[in-house]
Amino acid sequence: MNIPEFLKPFFWEYCEGVIDTSKHAHLIMERIMIRGSWKAMHWLRHTYSAQQIKTFLVSKGVNVLPPRELNYWLLITNTAPEEWKTLVATAKKRQISWRRHAH
Repeated sequence: MNIPEFLKPFFWEYCEGVIDTSKHAHLIMERIMIRGSWKAMHWLRHTYSAQQIKTFLVSKGVNVLPPRELNYWLLITNTAPEEWKTLVATAKKRQISWRRHAH
Protein backbone atom coordinates (compact mmCIF):
# COMPACT_ATOMS: atom_id res chain seq x y z
CA MET A 1 0.00 0.00 0.00
CA ASN A 2 1.28 3.47 -0.85
CA ILE A 3 1.48 6.28 1.67
CA PRO A 4 -1.33 8.83 1.80
CA GLU A 5 -0.99 12.14 -0.02
CA PHE A 6 -0.43 14.21 3.16
CA LEU A 7 2.74 12.20 3.96
CA LYS A 8 4.42 12.73 0.60
CA PRO A 9 6.25 15.92 1.66
CA PHE A 10 8.19 13.81 4.19
CA PHE A 11 9.49 11.69 1.29
CA TRP A 12 10.07 14.42 -1.26
CA GLU A 13 13.21 12.84 -2.71
CA TYR A 14 11.39 9.64 -3.76
CA CYS A 15 9.37 9.20 -6.95
CA GLU A 16 5.60 9.10 -6.69
CA GLY A 17 4.29 5.67 -5.72
CA VAL A 18 7.68 4.24 -4.69
CA ILE A 19 7.16 4.29 -0.91
CA ASP A 20 5.22 1.23 0.19
CA THR A 21 3.95 0.89 3.76
CA SER A 22 5.03 -2.76 3.99
CA LYS A 23 8.35 -2.72 2.14
CA HIS A 24 9.56 0.58 3.57
CA ALA A 25 8.13 0.46 7.09
CA HIS A 26 11.44 1.36 8.78
CA LEU A 27 12.02 4.35 6.52
CA ILE A 28 8.47 5.57 7.10
CA MET A 29 8.72 5.12 10.86
CA GLU A 30 12.06 6.92 11.07
CA ARG A 31 10.92 9.92 9.03
CA ILE A 32 7.63 10.34 10.82
CA MET A 33 9.12 9.80 14.28
CA ILE A 34 11.74 12.48 13.66
CA ARG A 35 9.90 15.02 11.50
CA GLY A 36 6.26 14.05 11.56
CA SER A 37 3.28 16.21 12.30
CA TRP A 38 0.66 15.18 14.83
CA LYS A 39 -1.50 13.92 11.95
CA ALA A 40 1.41 11.86 10.58
CA MET A 41 2.16 10.36 14.00
CA HIS A 42 -1.51 9.48 14.44
CA TRP A 43 -1.48 7.77 11.02
CA LEU A 44 1.68 5.86 11.99
CA ARG A 45 0.10 4.53 15.17
CA HIS A 46 -2.94 3.29 13.23
CA THR A 47 -0.96 1.84 10.34
CA TYR A 48 1.60 -0.16 12.33
CA SER A 49 1.03 -2.21 15.46
CA ALA A 50 2.67 -1.30 18.74
CA GLN A 51 4.83 -4.41 18.33
CA GLN A 52 5.99 -3.35 14.85
CA ILE A 53 6.87 0.09 16.18
CA LYS A 54 8.69 -1.35 19.17
CA THR A 55 10.65 -3.74 16.96
CA PHE A 56 11.79 -0.76 14.90
CA LEU A 57 12.73 1.21 18.01
CA VAL A 58 14.86 -1.60 19.43
CA SER A 59 16.49 -2.69 16.17
CA LYS A 60 17.05 0.65 14.43
CA GLY A 61 15.40 3.53 16.23
CA VAL A 62 17.84 3.47 19.12
CA ASN A 63 20.60 4.21 16.59
CA VAL A 64 18.86 6.89 14.52
CA LEU A 65 16.27 8.70 16.63
CA PRO A 66 17.12 11.61 18.91
CA PRO A 67 16.64 10.65 22.59
CA ARG A 68 13.54 12.83 22.97
CA GLU A 69 11.71 11.17 20.08
CA LEU A 70 12.88 7.70 21.14
CA ASN A 71 11.60 8.38 24.65
CA TYR A 72 8.17 9.41 23.37
CA TRP A 73 7.73 6.35 21.15
CA LEU A 74 8.96 3.96 23.84
CA LEU A 75 6.28 5.37 26.14
CA ILE A 76 3.66 4.97 23.40
CA THR A 77 4.58 1.30 22.99
CA ASN A 78 4.45 0.64 26.75
CA THR A 79 8.08 -0.48 26.88
CA ALA A 80 9.13 -1.86 30.25
CA PRO A 81 10.94 0.75 32.39
CA GLU A 82 14.22 -1.20 32.52
CA GLU A 83 14.38 -1.59 28.74
CA TRP A 84 13.22 2.01 28.23
CA LYS A 85 16.02 3.38 30.42
CA THR A 86 18.65 1.29 28.65
CA LEU A 87 17.53 2.31 25.16
CA VAL A 88 17.29 6.03 25.97
CA ALA A 89 20.70 5.93 27.69
CA THR A 90 22.16 4.35 24.54
CA ALA A 91 20.65 7.09 22.38
CA LYS A 92 22.00 9.78 24.72
CA LYS A 93 25.51 8.30 24.58
CA ARG A 94 25.35 8.30 20.79
CA GLN A 95 24.26 11.94 20.80
CA ILE A 96 27.07 12.95 23.17
CA SER A 97 29.58 11.16 20.97
CA TRP A 98 28.46 13.18 17.94
CA ARG A 99 28.72 16.43 19.87
CA ARG A 100 32.34 15.65 20.78
CA HIS A 101 33.20 15.12 17.11
CA ALA A 102 31.66 18.45 16.16
CA HIS A 103 34.03 20.52 18.32
